[in-house]
Parts: sequence; structure tokens; C-alpha cells
Amino acid sequence: MTFYLCSGLLAALALPTLLPFHRHPQTVFWQEWWSAVALVVLAGVLVFAGRLRVGGLGLGCSVMAGVLLASDDGAGGWLAYAALGALAWVLGGAAVLTKRDGYGGAGMLPSTGSRSGLEIVCAAALLISALLQALLGFCQLLGVNGGWLMPRLYLAVYGNIAQPNHYANLLWLGLASLAYLWARSARLVGWLVVPAAFLTVAAALSASRSVFLFMLALPVLSWLVGQGGADAGRRLRSGALVVLVLSVLAQGLVSSGLLSGSKVVSAASRIDEGGSNGQRLFDWEVAAKTALEHPFTGSGIGSFAWQTAEHAAKLQPTSFVRIGENAHNTPLHLAAELGLVPALVIVGSFAWWFIRQLRSPPTPERWWCLAIVSIIGLHSLVEYPLWYTYFIVPFFLAIGLADAQDEGLRTISFSSRWLLLPVAVGVFVLGWALHDYRALEEGYAVIEDAQRDVAHVESLALKVDGRSMFAPHAGILRIRNWGETDRTQAATVAGLCDTAARAKPSLEVLERCVTAYAWSGRDADAQHYVDVICGAYPAVYHGDVKRRVASLAAEGHALLTCRL
Repeated sequence: MTFYLCSGLLAALALPTLLPFHRHPQTVFWQEWWSAVALVVLAGVLVFAGRLRVGGLGLGCSVMAGVLLASDDGAGGWLAYAALGALAWVLGGAAVLTKRDGYGGAGMLPSTGSRSGLEIVCAAALLISALLQALLGFCQLLGVNGGWLMPRLYLAVYGNIAQPNHYANLLWLGLASLAYLWARSARLVGWLVVPAAFLTVAAALSASRSVFLFMLALPVLSWLVGQGGADAGRRLRSGALVVLVLSVLAQGLVSSGLLSGSKVVSAASRIDEGGSNGQRLFDWEVAAKTALEHPFTGSGIGSFAWQTAEHAAKLQPTSFVRIGENAHNTPLHLAAELGLVPALVIVGSFAWWFIRQLRSPPTPERWWCLAIVSIIGLHSLVEYPLWYTYFIVPFFLAIGLADAQDEGLRTISFSSRWLLLPVAVGVFVLGWALHDYRALEEGYAVIEDAQRDVAHVESLALKVDGRSMFAPHAGILRIRNWGETDRTQAATVAGLCDTAARAKPSLEVLERCVTAYAWSGRDADAQHYVDVICGAYPAVYHGDVKRRVASLAAEGHALLTCRL
């Protein structure tokens, strides 16, 4: 069974992010879906362990439920992501405690002759993932194209994950795992320096500014956790210092222009990037105002995108798009959607957990767990990695593994057969998600065809139940499928604009909603959406809405054009 457990962890942590499939409406659905499948399969394997133990149940669940409320798909997505986080946390903690205390079937859990078997397996999986992603990134840099590799679109590289910030995060999870594995195995320095140089240069080529946060995380943790005089502790400090020095050199190499022939941009040159910084500052301001306006209840799960639209409607247009689905800061996002008080409780609980771990006896395993949590946590202050399964799995596995090392936390023992319940629920949810997404994927492919079958697209969208996590996407598909010539459907589309468009606003959808509202006799709502477009999008995008409003005005609709 050790082979199956190790293979499952490798599949859950490494392989899905290497898939080159990025399609609409959710471009990383397949990466997330396969990661979740691997985790559920792993839980199915542990059903036969006999008995399991888990520690820190109350604290772990509170942290899990709080952080994952930042789901981008409303309540349905939150429940799915929260369940995955809980399962990852339980499997990590239960597997370690079970092995250490003699529970479980023979050969069920990995044995390395030490108390760190599962941590080594997880770290190795993350390192393999990072090395393969970096290899793909260098292939992109060299102009290699193929069905197995995504084409390069920006002045940066991003492997197959298609998001430079996520790419950099994955590489740094690998760097943390590399430092831990090197400290544990006492290999020659070359076993650390060569792969670390490979990964740090690849991360620098991503042009992700979050790397500057990650660069400080490892040495600071080494100082806080690796204080002991044991050989492993000293190697951890040395390994973290090596990674820091190599990362500084890598950033300097990219910033120097020596790689200018490859058309790359450096993270340092993007520090004062107006559009990116402006959007984040606007999102943070909206989140803070929303939290203060609704300190106890928030604006509601999945409502942040429309909060940015409402605030943008009161402002003059700028050079960047103001509408954003996420606050680019998980604590602020939680405060906006749940309320300031609940967010403070959640973030405070997590901070208490982290401080408790820092004060626990230092071990290389604890350092690795906190490094994984710190990298993803720091990234969550400027992005939203915990919206994605391939970050949720390592994040909560690390929390579970750290909890299992905490001798002061209470533990409970239970029959592994209870895992059949989350496995069954997981199979149901994953099957449901697959059914809905495949219908939408086909619909979004058909809608790009100028000669599309409108009735066929509508039937595909209607396959998605209103309770599905993909219901907003289905509503958007129906709005886009409306030809804007069938006035009999205007009221139906206007109803979708009240719900789906507010969950997933975009320029094309908002423009169509202006027409739908006007033809439905809702001129005030049409004008409000015009104000949103004018305030949220740069002036260069206003041409179509001006023509649309002029056409509607000729029909007697009292609409103004960008009255701001």
C-alpha cells in the first residue's frame, strides 16, 4: 500500500498542474478536478487502514472553513473547496499519527526508518512538480511549441499553469521542499545548489513580484524554527541561505538584460507597474469599505465582483479595468464577503495556530510544514491561491502534518471506514462538476462559431442545475448566446443579468444587459450598467456602449452615455 499512497500524493500534488488543457469557462478546471480526484482516491486507499487518529480537530476545521471561504464560485464552490481542504488536513494528520502510534494495516503508510515518512513523500512530490514546471518554463523561453506545452504569450514564462504568479508559487513550494529534503538526507552541497539554481532562475523568469515575499520566508523560518544545534537544523539554515542568495542572483541576472534576447521582463521592473498596482489598491479599498459597511454579515459569498462594479460606477474611467472577482488579499476578501468581525476571528485563529507551531519544539518537518503554509499564505496577501485545488491540497496537508507533530493537541481515534462518507460525497460532487463543466465547455466552444446553433447552446446551458457551482457560468453562457434580436427573450435575459451577470461581470455581458434591460422597460437598470461600464473600463472600451445607447435612445429609451 505504500506504493499506492506515494503515487496518490504525487498525482494530487504534482501531475495535474502539468496538464496543458486551459479551456473556458474555468481555464484551470481540469487541473483542479484531477487534483481533487487524486485526493479522493487517496482517501479511498486509507479506508482499509483499520483505525486512524487525528489531532487538533477543532482548530484545524476552523482554519480550514475560514480560509476557504474565499471561493470564487459562491456557496457551492465554497462547500466543495472546504470539503477538499478538510479531507487534505485529515489525511495528513491521521496518516502521520496512525503510523507513529502503530495503527493501520501493514505497509499502508510510508516507512523511511524515521518519523518523517509522509512529509518526505509530500516534499518529494512538490519538488518533482516544481522541477517539471521549471523545465517546461525553459522550453517556453527557448520557443519550443507542442501539444504538451502551452505557447508563451507574455514577456514571462509560466510552464503549463498559465499564470506567472501561480507558476512562481509552485516553484517556491519546490524550493522549500528541496531545502528540507537536503537537510534530512545530508547529501553533498551540489544536490542542493544545482536544482536550487535551476528553480530560482525559472522563478525569476516568471516576472512575479510575489517572489520577493517568498525570498524572505525561508531564512526567517529557519531562524525561528531551526534554532536547535542538531545537524539537520544547521543544514536547514544553510539551505535556506543558499536559496536566498541564488534567488537574489537570479533576479539580478534577469534584471541585467543579459537575457534580453529572450524577450523577458524582470519582477523588479514591474514593482511600480501602474495597472497591476492600481487594480490591487482599488480592490483593497473596495474590500475595506465593504467590510466597514457590513462588519457582521459582509456583502455575501460571491458578491465581491459586483461590489467592485458598484464602486467603479461612481468613478471616472482609468487606465486599468477595475472589476475584479477577488480582493487580491484573502483576509480582506473574507472581511468584505463575510464581515469584518468573522474575518478577524478566522485570521486570528490561523495566526494563533501559526504562533503555537513556532513555539513548539523545532524539527525539520515542522519547518517544512510552516514553509509551505507561509509561501501560500504570503501569496494570499497579494493574490488568491486558495481558490485553487492544487494549492489547497498542499496547504492543508501541511497543516494536518504540523498538527500531528503537536504533542499538546488532543487526538481522537476512529475507524478508517468513516472515510467512506467523504469519499462517497467526493465522488458525487466530482461527478456532478464533471457533468456540468463538460456541457459548458462544449457550449463555450460552439458559441465562438459565427454560425452557431443558438438552440443547441441554450440546451447545453440548461443542463446545468441552478444549485451547481457552475450555475453563474451557465447564466453567462445564456446571456452571450442571446442574439440581441429576439426581443421576446429580453425579459428572460434581464433576469439573468440580475444574478449571473453580477456574479461574473464582464464588458461583453454588461453591454448585452444594457440592451436587455432597456427592451424590458428597465431603463434605470440599463443606465446603471452603463455607469458601471464607464467607470470600470478604460475609455478605449466605451465606443460600443456609446453606439448601443445612441441606438436605444433613438427608440425612446431615456439613457445617457457615460454621464460621469
